[in-house]
Amino acid sequence: MGPEALDGSGAQKNGIPILSDNNYSEWDASIRAFFLYIGFLDYVNGDLSAPSEATPELLMKYKELTQKAAGVICQSLDTNNWAKFLNQLNEKNPKVLYNSITSYYQSKQSKNQARVFCNLLAISCKDKELENFISNVRVQLMHLNSVGIKVGKPPANIDISNKLLAKIIVRKLSNGYYNLKRIIYEQRPLDTQTMVAKIDDYIRDLYNSPMDELAIKLESAYKIKHLCLNGTHNPMNKHSADQCLQLHPELKKQTRGKNNKKRNTNQKNQNRVKHTSQKPPLIFEEEDSSSDDTQVVNYSKANVTKVINTLHYPI
Repeated sequence: MGPEALDGSGAQKNGIPILSDNNYSEWDASIRAFFLYIGFLDYVNGDLSAPSEATPELLMKYKELTQKAAGVICQSLDTNNWAKFLNQLNEKNPKVLYNSITSYYQSKQSKNQARVFCNLLAISCKDKELENFISNVRVQLMHLNSVGIKVGKPPANIDISNKLLAKIIVRKLSNGYYNLKRIIYEQRPLDTQTMVAKIDDYIRDLYNSPMDELAIKLESAYKIKHLCLNGTHNPMNKHSADQCLQLHPELKKQTRGKNNKKRNTNQKNQNRVKHTSQKPPLIFEEEDSSSDDTQVVNYSKANVTKVINTLHYPI
């Protein structure tokens, strides 16, 4: 589709997010899709060179493409990135501007790798936000790869094991997803691909069973309780007239005594259960006591640089 199909009115209109320090992968995919849309991607990739001045029509079309591409890139930068990348030499040259941005965000230097890893650690998942969570996880996993952080299985030449990375991410799920956590932890082998697939399955199951949940709610809502009121017995109730407390109030004392005895017995049983069958905690160590996962417990920003700089952390 030609450039005449676009009005160049800005990045937002073309579906390109504002570039920040934690969404480069999403921005890059969107900006490249835009270049493909206007026919400029081959110039950015270096597959085509700028037309010579001997072909004025092609040169005019090329200038039109560069202006639109440069304008959209500029409008997709936040204040920090605008000051960092934009100058008089590249503001009208989208290829140079784009390459300077990608060189920075795809840098394989340890400082940049630590920054990308911190972005992954900053992801959180609250209740009812699972779709947004797994979308962010996909983006950050892609970004890890783009900056050269090698994820794999020991003893290969890797920076962090796939299994450990999956555990880090699963641990971020809120307590409301306890069952999902257990399903993921039970997978063998456990890796990020399996983790993402299981979360996708869980989300699909939620969407495939709304009518079942609605039917259960309606069934509960329409259940009619037959009560005995005002000293009369309701024959629709489960108990007989001889057992009706409305007709025989003297039975209340007997019933109250039985309930108290039953309540005390239940409380003793509950206390006994608490000491004998605690719910197993969802921690990394429970899966494989022979592994070295316990070596990495605190993934704070202060020690991420140390982890990344170590390079080769095959846990």
